[in-house]
Amino acid sequence: MPKTIEFIDFHDFHRASSPKNKTAIVFVHAITGNVAKTWRLATAGEALMILGGIDKHREAAAQKLNPWQACQMEEQALRVPDLCGLYTVYCEKVTSVYEGAL
Repeated sequence: MPKTIEFIDFHDFHRASSPKNKTAIVFVHAITGNVAKTWRLATAGEALMILGGIDKHREAAAQKLNPWQACQMEEQALRVPDLCGLYTVYCEKVTSVYEGAL
């Protein structure tokens, strides 16, 4: 399971009634969970994508990453918007951000 996904309770995530609530769930897990520093930017990036931005993913991809880390971050960066019905909005943007890290 990707590192960023294991910290999110998807039952709560799916039940959240608004993007703001979904964002709060993801941020809480990024900050209070046992999230390694490498993954915090990507996890915060997922939360911010729900609100409309990918800047944290740019920061995450700019870190020194192993190829598997970059791949997992990209996959998770595509999974969260998909769960929120925003996949088409972010697919190309996310792919271009992580392209150089792979």
